[in-house]
Amino acid sequence: MDEETLKLCAKYPFTEKAKEILKDFNLNKIGDEFIKEAERRIESALKNTDNPEKHLRMIRNAWKDTLIREIVSYPLTKIVAAQTNDRYIKQKIGKNEAEKTKHYLKLEKSSTIEEIAEETLEIEKTENENKPYKIPIHRYLNKKPRGKKYKLINQEIEKGHIYLNQEQLIELISSHVYHSIKNQEKPKELPEKIKELAEEIKKYRKTRYTTEPSDYGKTEIKAFPPCMKKIYDELSTGEDVGHQPRFVLATFMVNIGMSVDEMIKPFKGQPNFKEGKTRYHLEHASGKKGGGTRYKCPSCSKIKTYGLCVADCNVKHPLSYYKKQKKKE
Repeated sequence: MDEETLKLCAKYPFTEKAKEILKDFNLNKIGDEFIKEAERRIESALKNTDNPEKHLRMIRNAWKDTLIREIVSYPLTKIVAAQTNDRYIKQKIGKNEAEKTKHYLKLEKSSTIEEIAEETLEIEKTENENKPYKIPIHRYLNKKPRGKKYKLINQEIEKGHIYLNQEQLIELISSHVYHSIKNQEKPKELPEKIKELAEEIKKYRKTRYTTEPSDYGKTEIKAFPPCMKKIYDELSTGEDVGHQPRFVLATFMVNIGMSVDEMIKPFKGQPNFKEGKTRYHLEHASGKKGGGTRYKCPSCSKIKTYGLCVADCNVKHPLSYYKKQKKKE
């Protein structure tokens, strides 16, 4: 395979050309240099330190061995992420790889973008100058990018197809990368060194991104910050509460040390309440289910971006507010 094709495969290791290179590699005999590169790739995603422009310069100036290492490390990264069985890790890696793909595609000529799209998405060209590509609705829904503007209701639809411009096509390809990593199934059999790497990543994730609940003593609902109290009361009184505020409240209750039985009480007011399902999600947020990760409560700045802030409390974190109120009590 010539050097230019290798560079293209290093940028887009999910393509059929890249998969041709992988046929020469046996997972049970994979070299340590590929394992290390997969580890670097994962840690860069978790630490938010990947720089697409810097990475692209590296690919443009890399030797053959480095390019092959880039290509092989991609499926290894997917496998390790799946082996962790941690949704956060898979989503974080998926988002990172999707962002790099989007950055590279924006610099490509149209013919290259079309070639990759035809292969990964089954798109067809149209006579429409403004929307020169189309994709079957079911394929679009499987790969749909996140965001309001990509909802089905906002798309141009005709005869079972959605019509796209080049910008939308790039978004769809990068979204394909995200979903392929997020939905990667856990392999049945793996070499020990890959399992060990997955365990190391899980430990790193737990150390860096989780917290132990603080000991605030007996739970006092009246000491909740206004945003959490509002969500709690709305749940209790049967108002329709969306997924985002439910999850934010759950992480807050987890981190002030409430038991699952305590946390489940406000959810009982919901008309669609199912105790088994609610208990499972609360146990997942508290680290008793899933990957064993206890979720952090978001900061006030994050809560504002979610549109859930209802008062100026003069604090940076809901837990700080609760701690102050408990001291007053």
